Amino acid sequence: MGRWPFAVSAAAGGVGSISVRLARRAEAKAIGIARPADPDWLTAQGVKAVAYGEGLAIRLREDGINAFIDTHGGGYVKLAIEFSVARDCINTIIDFTAVQE
Repeated sequence: MGRWPFAVSAAAGGVGSISVRLARRAEAKAIGIARPADPDWLTAQGVKAVAYGEGLAIRLREDGINAFIDTHGGGYVKLAIEFSVARDCINTIIDFTAVQE
C-alpha cells in the first residue's frame, strides 16, 4: 500500500467507511479498527483490518501509524497521542473533551 500509514476507528461504520475510501483514493495506507466481523469488507477496500479490544495498541504499534481519525470515541485520541502521532495529524468527530486536553 501507499504512503501515510494512519488508523481509523470504527472503520466499517458510516463515517469511518467514508474515511477509509477517501484514504485509499489518495493511495494512503489505512489501518481500519473495527469489529471482528468486519475484516472482509475492509480488506475488499484495500484496508488492513485490525480488531478492536484487548491487545489493540500492540497490533497498531506494529504499523508505525503517523495519523489517526477517530470516529468512535472512547480513548482513541489519547491512544494516538501515546503513539506520538503529531497533534495536527489526529482528528475526531466525537471526542471533543480529548481535543481540549
